[in-house]
Amino acid sequence: MAQVALTFKALGIVPANQCILPQVLKSMSPNGSTVLRDAVIEGSVLMLKLFQLIANTRLVDEFHFVMIVLTDGEDAGSQRSMAQVLQSLMIIKQVIPVKMLKIFFIGVDIDSRAERELRAMSEAGG
Repeated sequence: MAQVALTFKALGIVPANQCILPQVLKSMSPNGSTVLRDAVIEGSVLMLKLFQLIANTRLVDEFHFVMIVLTDGEDAGSQRSMAQVLQSLMIIKQVIPVKMLKIFFIGVDIDSRAERELRAMSEAGG
């Protein structure tokens, strides 16, 4: 159990009551270099690794996984394809129990293509 706590701390993962997301969001500004597909896959991989870390501990029922994907535009440079993103999201749904997993996709001032991609990701991710 101590190993899990140390690993989470090393990754910058904190309990919900210590979350600094509002402060981080206030400091962000769009710059036109969205790599949305790469970010979603990296987030998916991280959640799967974290789940595997706790899966065989008595802590497993105490954790919930939340991924918030916030974008301001069309993907402008990802190395991964949309098919790879959808596959990674489907894998998460198969591995992490639904009661433990929430994924939110938020698009701000996005065009119709980016909206279609977010909708497809949302459907694949549950």
